[in-house]
Amino acid sequence: MIALFLWVIVFNRKDFAVTQNIEVHFAVDSKQNLLLQTTDRVRIRLSGSRNLIKSYMDSPFSRVLKIDMSGRGGGLFDVDITQSMLDIPKGIKVLSVRPNVVRVEISEKSEKGDEKEIREKVEKDK
Repeated sequence: MIALFLWVIVFNRKDFAVTQNIEVHFAVDSKQNLLLQTTDRVRIRLSGSRNLIKSYMDSPFSRVLKIDMSGRGGGLFDVDITQSMLDIPKGIKVLSVRPNVVRVEISEKSEKGDEKEIREKVEKDK
């Protein structure tokens, strides 16, 4: 009897699968500019119990992925979107992340360059 009960529980458990779009935001230092970001969204495919997925999807934290790029300096970076970045609760599996790499380009702000652009604009307006 116990074996039959366990068999029913194990084999009648159906995982629910869902796809969700998540916004990707990159944070840079105040002295930097974000010049390029190849995408502002990733699509994740999740699997798990209906209740767990529903509670995760209802959470506002599940809609935005914030990635801190401060302190990295200027340059071109390929950022891997990993499962650990997504903060998925226990009991939910990540089946896929597309795209799983986002390219970003960061430049250092140049005070001299900004002043030069302002001077050129003022001179044109005269």
